[in-house]
Amino acid sequence: DFFDGQSYEFMAHWNVDYQKLIRISDRFALAAQISLPLVAYIHRKPSLTLEEEFLDDFFHGGGLYKYGRWKTNFSDWFGLHGRLQGDLKLSSRWSLTASIEMQYYTISFPERVSNVNYPVICYVNYRF
Repeated sequence: DFFDGQSYEFMAHWNVDYQKLIRISDRFALAAQISLPLVAYIHRKPSLTLEEEFLDDFFHGGGLYKYGRWKTNFSDWFGLHGRLQGDLKLSSRWSLTASIEMQYYTISFPERVSNVNYPVICYVNYRF
């Protein structure tokens, strides 16, 4: 069964953020940001397999509320998010934006799962 061993989490959280803007020139700026979640609603199934009971609850029995829990950071759960973003103004209408992020979380219930992501995002912007 390809579902065996899969993890499933859904989190919605409120963060405290700090961002520092560093203007290098009139055309280029860096922004560094760090976010620490304070409270989260974590929806996590009770095991690492997607059994029929869980799937039925999730799609037909209000599973979002049945398996969800409110948690504060550092209570069976920890998350941290950081981002470094650069903005380059090419002209009055065109600009480039690039960022690299680090998203980390670990959950200790019902089994321990840790996750680290490093998204790299690039945009070409045109102002009408």
